[in-house]
Amino acid sequence: MQSAQDNIRASRLFPAAEEVFRSVESTLEALLYSRGAKKIEYPGSEKKFTGRLALQFLVRDNLVRAGIIERTVYDKYLSLATELHMAGYQPNKTFSIKS
Repeated sequence: MQSAQDNIRASRLFPAAEEVFRSVESTLEALLYSRGAKKIEYPGSEKKFTGRLALQFLVRDNLVRAGIIERTVYDKYLSLATELHMAGYQPNKTFSIKS
């Protein structure tokens, strides 16, 4: 989080947002591992999903449906994941400190 704070102070808000989001993902991964997950991967019909997409499916199936986290929290997580993903393709995209 220190690196994220340094990026905020230097007005590098996209890298800061990405770092903060990664810490959220690390927390979600820890919750999944504590509930028995062995890997962050999700079976697909043709290939296994890995990375953020797999994490999103695993969080939905194992944390939301079990009532560990609320659906509104999951929806906000997905919203932020989408916004960060899209911002990577928009060089002029900005994030406010509040976001």
